Amino acid sequence: MQNDIRSSLLSDYIKNYKSSENRDERNLFVKNTNIQSPKLNILEKDVVDINKPKSEKHEKSKTALVATLGLSTVVAGGMLIRHRSGVSDFIKKTYEGIKNSKAGEEIKEFADSVSSGGKNIQIASDNIINSKDTLARKLLSHIPGYSKFDDALSNLYRRITKGVITQGWEKASKEIQEADGAIIEALKKAGHDENSPVIKLLQKRMQDVKTFAEGAERRYQQLDESLKGIHEEGYQKLKQMVTDRNGKKFFTENIGQERLDSAKKGFEKLLEGHEYGGLTKDEVLRLERELEGLFKENPELKSQAERAMRMFQKAYATESVSLFPKLRDINFGSAPTDAITLITAAGGLGVYASQAETKEEKIGVTLTTGIPLLATLGTTTIATSKMVSGGKSLTLGLIMGWIANAAGKKANEQYQKTTNKKYEQTIATLDDVTDKIKKDIGIKNIIG
Repeated sequence: MQNDIRSSLLSDYIKNYKSSENRDERNLFVKNTNIQSPKLNILEKDVVDINKPKSEKHEKSKTALVATLGLSTVVAGGMLIRHRSGVSDFIKKTYEGIKNSKAGEEIKEFADSVSSGGKNIQIASDNIINSKDTLARKLLSHIPGYSKFDDALSNLYRRITKGVITQGWEKASKEIQEADGAIIEALKKAGHDENSPVIKLLQKRMQDVKTFAEGAERRYQQLDESLKGIHEEGYQKLKQMVTDRNGKKFFTENIGQERLDSAKKGFEKLLEGHEYGGLTKDEVLRLERELEGLFKENPELKSQAERAMRMFQKAYATESVSLFPKLRDINFGSAPTDAITLITAAGGLGVYASQAETKEEKIGVTLTTGIPLLATLGTTTIATSKMVSGGKSLTLGLIMGWIANAAGKKANEQYQKTTNKKYEQTIATLDDVTDKIKKDIGIKNIIG
C-alpha cells in the first residue's frame, strides 16, 4: 500500500514538474516539496537534481553536435544561394516584374538599385565558395596522394554532370521525334501535303532537336576544356586582391573573371538559335495557330506535344542555366571539398557518439542523431551534384533527414525491446539542441 502511494505521489510530482512553465517555477516546486517525508519514505534519489551541472562528456558531445550542425548549416546556406536559386536571379526576376508593371519611376529606380546590389551579393557568394575550394585545393595539394584523390572525385562529378545533360537530351529528343512524328501523320490524314508549311516546320524542329541532342557531349567537353585550370587563376586573383587591399573587387568581380567571361561567351554561342528547337519565335507562334484545330479534334495529340515540349525545355534550361556554374565549381575544386565536408561531419558525429557511456546509448544516438544528420547533408550534396537547384536539394535533404530521424527512433525503440536494455541518457541529442533553438527563438514544440 505504502509503495502504491509512493509511486502515485512520485508520478504526480513528475507531471507537475514537467508542466511548470519555466526553470524558476520548477526550482521553486522542488524547494517546496517535502521530499524527506518519513511517512511515505520518498528518498532524494527518486527526484532528479535539476541544478546538477552537466558532465564533461555531455558538454563534449554537445560541442561536437553543434559544430556538425553548424557545418551543415553553412554548407546548406551556400547551396541555397547559388545557381537557379541564387539571390541575384530572384532579385532580377522581381526587378523585371516591377519594370514591366505600371509602377512609378521612383519605384523602378529603387528596384534597379536593389537588382544591382543583388548581383553583387551573388558575385560575393560565388567568390566565397570558389575561394574556399581554390584555397583548400592549394593547401591540400602538398599532401602526398591528394592530387589523385582530387582528380578521382572531380572526374566523378564530371561524369555525373555529363550524364545529367546527355540523358536529359536523349529523353527530350525521343519525345519530340515521337510527338511531332505523330502530328505529321495526323496532318497527312487530314489532307495536308508532304510539303505543306506546317509539316516543314515540324520536320525542321525534329531535325534540329535530334542534331542538337547528339551534340550535347561535345558541347559539354568544349565548355569543360575552356574552364580547366581556372582555380590557379582564381588563386592568383585572390592574392592580388589581398596585395592591393581592394576588398571591393570581391563584391564586383568574380575571381577568374576574364576566363569565365570568355568561356561563357563561347558556350552561349553554341546555344544560339536552339532555344525553340531550331525555330524562330514567330515560327513557333505560327505553328501553334496552325495546329489549334487539330489539337481540338485530337486532345491526346495535344497532351503528347505538351509533354514533349516540357522535356525539351527542361533539357535546354539544365544546359543553358545550370551547366556553366556547375562546371565552373568543379574546376575550382568543389568535388574534393564536398567530400571533405562529409568526412568532417562524419568525424564530428564519431566524436559525439564516442562520448556515450554504454553500447546501447551509442547505438541509440547513432540511430536518432548521427544517421539523420548525415542523411540530410549527404542527400543535399548528391542532389546538388546532379544539378538540382539549391532550394530543391536543401528541401530533399531536410525531408530525408526527417525520415531518417523518425525511422531511427522507431529502430532504437525496437532495439531496446529486443535486447531488453534501456539506457540513461548521458550526452546531448539532436532533440536537445533543436528544442533549445526553438525555445530561444520562441517556437513551441507542438508535437511533444
